[in-house]
Amino acid sequence: MEELMSPDVKLFSEFSLRSVTLKNRIAISPMGTYSAENGMLQPFHHTHYASFAMGGAGLVMIEQTSITRRGRVTNGDPGLWEDGQIAGMRALVSHMKSYGAKVGIQLNHGGRKSSMQRAFRGNAPLTERDLAMGEECWTPLAPSALPLAEGWLTPEAINADQLDGLRQAFVAAARRAVLAGFDLIEIHMAHGYLLQNFLSPLANHRDDDYGGSLENRMRFPLEVGSAGRAVI
Repeated sequence: MEELMSPDVKLFSEFSLRSVTLKNRIAISPMGTYSAENGMLQPFHHTHYASFAMGGAGLVMIEQTSITRRGRVTNGDPGLWEDGQIAGMRALVSHMKSYGAKVGIQLNHGGRKSSMQRAFRGNAPLTERDLAMGEECWTPLAPSALPLAEGWLTPEAINADQLDGLRQAFVAAARRAVLAGFDLIEIHMAHGYLLQNFLSPLANHRDDDYGGSLENRMRFPLEVGSAGRAVI
């Protein structure tokens, strides 16, 4: 413990990101719990996330939160695609902030990995049995109509109108995150989800301004980032 308290150890010192100052450098990474219902947080989320804030973490990141209903990875993903989801998020954020933590959120669209089973149930395509139990299945959206691998759903290729709608959906979700009181917003560009689909030449075979060269493949993710920054 004496070593941890040495002035050379920065773990317990403040750290600033733009206008946000963390009380220490302990950050809890976003963890997919797949426990939401119709995009709405449940009592589980308060227990799960508040425990990290109560434990003294300087930053707690909320798991990937979908910007559209169709952009959910699973039926258990939380969402910020409508205003009715703000109140639940605000209550959770307020709870965690009462312990001195800063709270961040990860905004995401699942791309061609959408409409899958929850990870703790196999992270596989939904079966007839799942549908009979009330799970919802839908056609994913992606830059190109290319499934991730054999056995995965074939996505619908995004057209120009849908591109504009998705850009605006990221913006609207960012606005709702601000209204819910989040201190930090992260746009998910990894794990084979929508924005990484655009970046990857394996997933993006478009022949318009959003495909082909690296500059073109980066265009939509950069537009999302710029539009989100403008609204917050």
